[in-house]
Amino acid sequence: MHIAFQPFFVNAVTMHFIPAPLRKRIAPYVYGLCFAAATIFMMRIYPFHWASLCFERNFQFLPGSNIKFSMPFCGPEICSTSGQWHIAWSIPASGNIEMANSYVYAAFLLPLIYGSWKLVLYHLNTGPLLAYLTTNNMNEWAAVWCLYSIGLLLLLIKTPVRQYLHVQSWYGCRYPGFLTRSVNRQER
Repeated sequence: MHIAFQPFFVNAVTMHFIPAPLRKRIAPYVYGLCFAAATIFMMRIYPFHWASLCFERNFQFLPGSNIKFSMPFCGPEICSTSGQWHIAWSIPASGNIEMANSYVYAAFLLPLIYGSWKLVLYHLNTGPLLAYLTTNNMNEWAAVWCLYSIGLLLLLIKTPVRQYLHVQSWYGCRYPGFLTRSVNRQER
């Protein structure tokens, strides 16, 4: 459940780096989508009869490819074990690849859609990529990523890195006026 609600906080930080009027306009929709993603993600821990258990099968990356993988966190019982250098977690989750990726959609894809691409790149490199490079245990990735997130957030507080993460345009195009116009006329 802790992981299911992280996209709320990820998007709160990510929206800080886009223009304030745009942030105020899209925040209710962004948080609504985060709630939907959290609900879908948490549905994985209920044993629906229509969903297969993720630890019982491999998922194929692309149809026709030989790349297959298991889902992180999946195991036959709720358990924490020693990973390579941190804690590895497993839980008997069910569902499919789309349900499992609701976190990715809300924490990475959604900020890309509203244009906070700089922070998404920073987050991808200092979080999941770094976790992937430092442990080969899939069930340990989340704990390692969480540990690295402390440094990620500390770098955002009051360092020169912060100034490079603000965006004033949507992928080189100016944000349309109807999105960045002041939401509350009294602010002027």
